[in-house]
Amino acid sequence: MITRLFNSGTSNGQSPVNYLLGDKDHTGKTRSVKPEVISGDPDTTIFLINNIDRKFRYTSGVLSFRTNEKPTEAQQKEIINAFRKSFMPGLKQDNFNDLWVGHYDKGNFEMHFLVVAEELKTGKRLNISPPGKRNQEFFNTFTKVVNQNYGWDQVIADPLKVALSAFDLKVDNKEAKTSKVIKNYISEKLHTNILNGKIGDRNQLIKFLKQHKIEITRVGKDYLSIKMPNELKARRLKGPMFEAGANYTDLIKQHYESKIPTQLNAIEYKEAKSKLQDFINDRTAFNTKLYLTPRTSFRRPRKAKQPTNVVQSLKQDIKNIDTKMPELPTKNLTQDEGIAPNQFKDNIKQIRDKANSKQPSSGGTSTNNVAAGSILSQIGFLEADLHQVNMQIGSEKDPKKVSELRAKSIRLQMQIRIMYQNLNSANEKFAEQMKKAYSTKKY
Repeated sequence: MITRLFNSGTSNGQSPVNYLLGDKDHTGKTRSVKPEVISGDPDTTIFLINNIDRKFRYTSGVLSFRTNEKPTEAQQKEIINAFRKSFMPGLKQDNFNDLWVGHYDKGNFEMHFLVVAEELKTGKRLNISPPGKRNQEFFNTFTKVVNQNYGWDQVIADPLKVALSAFDLKVDNKEAKTSKVIKNYISEKLHTNILNGKIGDRNQLIKFLKQHKIEITRVGKDYLSIKMPNELKARRLKGPMFEAGANYTDLIKQHYESKIPTQLNAIEYKEAKSKLQDFINDRTAFNTKLYLTPRTSFRRPRKAKQPTNVVQSLKQDIKNIDTKMPELPTKNLTQDEGIAPNQFKDNIKQIRDKANSKQPSSGGTSTNNVAAGSILSQIGFLEADLHQVNMQIGSEKDPKKVSELRAKSIRLQMQIRIMYQNLNSANEKFAEQMKKAYSTKKY
């Protein structure tokens, strides 16, 4: 298994999800096997990505397995859980959203992932792959440990492999296709000439590129920037062979060694696990401080205005709303019970329309009807809570927590129904008092 991260994350949610679930791959070729959702909900992921205002909205990548590495469904779930505990440690399922899709069309199995770049409770940015070599080492160590856990061969990087920074964007567009052609061309030419001894160091490599009409626009410590004939955009070549002072004799030796299947010995495995745990501990501390630690400062809530007119008797009715709540069964709710998240608005609208239709023609919800105004205010807060709960249901993965949230949703809906009943009562009492007041008034 190898872990790769894509240089993407700024588009809307439809772009990566449509690629992952589409019938065609990034080259436009029809897939021989249809993609399969392993974990997560595509619609929820799209919704969350599209509601992020920041430039970077998601992190995407793939766990790619060799043809002889065929993880079972149970092992796939184990690896996903290990991934979450490594790169989102300390966070629970309601703190983040991810989508996992299986691809089988290339002859080997791939698990593609999308992680929404936002912690769901605080709204702060969640970046599981910050820039830097330490993060690269984190993912490489994770890969080593997973491979050793399942008895798969370790991935030894080929030092003669060409990497293009602009090529990792795995989407179906012209730029990605052009980058692939450039990469394949350069890889083939350089690979052959280094192995046969015609290119012995970086200076000779630069000379070889110039002879093939490739312009060198910048020479860095560990990269070369080139511009192909008829290309306006320069592209950065990365890899050991492009580093200053690279020993090409050693690179050739490492190239052949990378083709030999190998696994970690006991000491190497212990060191890798210890290193991975250190990375996880650091990430856990970071997540805890940023997302899970409550703020010490707070704003004192404003005191609600209390009704002061003749309908004071309704205050106790409002205060005792919870005591009027019928007992709900304590069993776990199934997926079909309760109100689905996309139905709650219509459900509450029906309740509100029914309540309004029963309001008396005289009095109504006049601005002088303070009790009715207080009830409406409380209904507003309850409906806001209901909206939040149903949003959580849409992103929750744990069946037990989904059941708990659905039960809470039902309780809130019942409370809202009762509050509308009290609103009817307040309107009727107010209308009756107004009628009585005007009928007894002497002129």
